[in-house]
Amino acid sequence: MSSTLTTLSPELQYLILNHLDSEDLFNLLFVCKSIYQIAHGELGSTLGCVGRWASVQGDSGKCRCKDKNSYKRLWQINEISQESIPFDLKWEYIKTIGVCSQSLQEKADCELIANLIDTGRLRPRSCVLKFNRRSESMNIDDELWKTLREYFDSKGSNQLSLLISIRDYNISSALHFIDGHCDKVTNLNITLSFGRGSEMFNNNPETLISHLTNILLTTPNLKHLELSFTDPDKEYRNWPIQSLSKPLSKLQAAFDSLKRLHSLRINGIFVHPSFFLKVPKSVRKLELRCMTTPLWWLSFATYPFHNVEDLVLYNKPGEFRWRDKQSERIHGLDLDDSDCKFLLESVSISTLKRFSGRAPLCGPIDILDCVLANNKGLKGKHKFIKDCGNEVLPDIESCALIMLDCLSESIMLYKKQYTWKYQQLNGRTDVQCAKEFFKQCLKSLEKRVNEVYGQHYFYEDFLYELD
Repeated sequence: MSSTLTTLSPELQYLILNHLDSEDLFNLLFVCKSIYQIAHGELGSTLGCVGRWASVQGDSGKCRCKDKNSYKRLWQINEISQESIPFDLKWEYIKTIGVCSQSLQEKADCELIANLIDTGRLRPRSCVLKFNRRSESMNIDDELWKTLREYFDSKGSNQLSLLISIRDYNISSALHFIDGHCDKVTNLNITLSFGRGSEMFNNNPETLISHLTNILLTTPNLKHLELSFTDPDKEYRNWPIQSLSKPLSKLQAAFDSLKRLHSLRINGIFVHPSFFLKVPKSVRKLELRCMTTPLWWLSFATYPFHNVEDLVLYNKPGEFRWRDKQSERIHGLDLDDSDCKFLLESVSISTLKRFSGRAPLCGPIDILDCVLANNKGLKGKHKFIKDCGNEVLPDIESCALIMLDCLSESIMLYKKQYTWKYQQLNGRTDVQCAKEFFKQCLKSLEKRVNEVYGQHYFYEDFLYELD
């Protein structure tokens, strides 16, 4: 294979290398050293040094690995580079490294990365930092953190980009780790759950607003921002939006200060379902999957969204407890509680080139018509589903396909085992064979679902007896 590869053009060699996994690529390098120069860029740029999580996307899309063996491969690279001076040059292609609580658990891995940075062999232009519940063990005095902070000190905001992910972790605690380097943060992903036992459960709304305001004011060079809030057990208490008008004004001002923000995505209950955020004029791509109220939609209709070219809407109606019926009547909305549909009649946004999403079951019924009428740049084209009331939920559709595929494979695999011969040799009745066959198929399904959705997912709400 190696001799055949060397006769191909560099472009074709690169395409072939692009489809090899790391292990095969390493093995090939040992027997075919003439393709080193082509392999350098491919191996380095796609490896990164990032663990298995994908909540933050980098500019190059190379900020995550496809598997959890990042550090194992890092050691392999280190071993090969010691045996080959030409291969040692490939370190320059690794532009992204990642650090999270899991990566700090192995001292040897941390020492390797610290040494590579200290010696100047590893010179990343992007660093992904993940903070989650497991991050409590992270210590700012750890050797790797000291090395990283020294490296951060040596780089300006135009030389280094920090990509931050905060998941159910105290925002101010995360800022402590990057103190003095917040101007280097270009990507920020915050995911908070209001469920019992989460970071934000005991905090009042004003504290949450204050934390969000603070982190936005300290990260002026943000380009990509994603905010996600979940409330699985409906623990987030209802509060009148008028009661916190001053803190909300400060939060709006913090968003206004983000002059370089290019994309913004908001999920779940964003502070309050009636709070309408006036997105910065720099935003080109906007994705809203937040909970809303009729008052929110009235604000949406009158705001021009200035330079937004790509808009995605998957808004969900807020529960009745969030609505202000009196304010709705003042604005001319006298809506039925069970079917609160109304007309916007027009929207102010006019800069769209792409529009997609799904119409809310409760809310404006003319949103698509209004957007198309005022956005000539769409040329009548869109990917917005106007009526989705009878459609199967996407997650259920996806899960059903996974289950169907898995069960189909299991049935075809295991049914061959249950022959007349098997029954006679094992002394099984028809009912016993059927029960055993059923258990095997369910165990395969359980394994597959846990692989896709996480370990023990199968048991959270659906308990069944296999034994």
